[in-house]
Amino acid sequence: MVTAVAAQCIDYLIGRLLRPNKIIELMGQKRIEKAEQKIKRFGMLTIFVFNLFPLSSPVIALAAGMLRYDFRRFLVVSMLGLLLKYVVIYLVFKG
Repeated sequence: MVTAVAAQCIDYLIGRLLRPNKIIELMGQKRIEKAEQKIKRFGMLTIFVFNLFPLSSPVIALAAGMLRYDFRRFLVVSMLGLLLKYVVIYLVFKG
């Protein structure tokens, strides 16, 4: 859980600190544009769902950083999504 949250924070900070042209070069313009549209439209729900399910949450984190989305909100919602995902995985596979 700690490493997953740390990875989300790093992706967010990369999005915040790197020039958008460099991020688009690395991740692809269409992926970033889709992620930005989802965040603008659904906000925290997008971040939660992409962390809850095995979707491309690093792209969402980068886009959130590029959009200067509130870091505290991003962190809390990411942690909730990841926590719920890992609890479900634990319960399913505890065996």
